[in-house]
Amino acid sequence: MLKKVAFLFVFAAVTGIVMAALLFALQNPLGQKSNVAQLSYSQFIQAVNEGGVKQVELDSGNLVIGSFHNGGRFATYRPADPHLIDDLLKRNVEISAKPESYFTLEWLLAVFISIWVPMMMQTFILVLRFKQVRR
Repeated sequence: MLKKVAFLFVFAAVTGIVMAALLFALQNPLGQKSNVAQLSYSQFIQAVNEGGVKQVELDSGNLVIGSFHNGGRFATYRPADPHLIDDLLKRNVEISAKPESYFTLEWLLAVFISIWVPMMMQTFILVLRFKQVRR
């Protein structure tokens, strides 16, 4: 019985650490890649208007990842700009779009939490029962 309780407690602790790491990863989806410049939206639009942007990839969210004509890469977040596509096409920027993903990291995290919370509750119930049996 003690081995089972210890296993469940260790499992719950490890899953808690993994969940914290996932939450941390969600905080900064652009990452800290040194080869990708993080631009403000204003800087991005300025680069488009100056003809420096070669290609962009738009996802179903607000993330824009692209490359400059000089080979550098960039990333930015876009606000709701109804003229963005027109501006990109006027400047002959190659546009690609990623389809909406139904299996996102947020969804995975929600499923993980829905399994983790009951496991933690069961672990604490077993610990309490074990303490009562030992008395």
